[in-house]
Amino acid sequence: MSRTLLDQNAELIHQGIRLLRELPDDAYTSDRQPGLEAPAIGPHFRHCLDFYLCFLDGLERRIVDYDSRDRRPDVESDRATAIETLAAAAGRIAALEPGRLTERIAVHPEAAPAGERVESTVGRELQFLASHTVHHYALVALALRLGGHPAPSAFGVAPSTLEHWRREGRVVR
Repeated sequence: MSRTLLDQNAELIHQGIRLLRELPDDAYTSDRQPGLEAPAIGPHFRHCLDFYLCFLDGLERRIVDYDSRDRRPDVESDRATAIETLAAAAGRIAALEPGRLTERIAVHPEAAPAGERVESTVGRELQFLASHTVHHYALVALALRLGGHPAPSAFGVAPSTLEHWRREGRVVR
């Protein structure tokens, strides 16, 4: 199996890092974007990172528990900490061997009763994480645009949609 899922997830995290490097601190931490009753973007990045860290830490124990998130307030409120922690997670994903994608793991699903587990694979969980991250990035892009901050047109768009747009000749930045 190719590195595609590993690379896709690492690239998604790096997309977030690139965006965060361009934003002012207040765009990351403001409680509300003008005219929008939604949380700041910091909690979205922290939430995505929590899921990646649960996955990565769970690989060592062979059980991923998405309810055991740290919910670190420093990642949510400090853009530099978020960038540093995201970069470390991307490095851990990039270091995974492609042969692990078919490895079976147990998953304690989010909000499931204690002890409940489902069987999954490393690759399946990486697919979930990519979809989950794109979903939250779409919310981040919307909040930024409504708040008057630029967001790249490709940010928060599914890879399959981006490929479709490219085939149509749309300019994607």
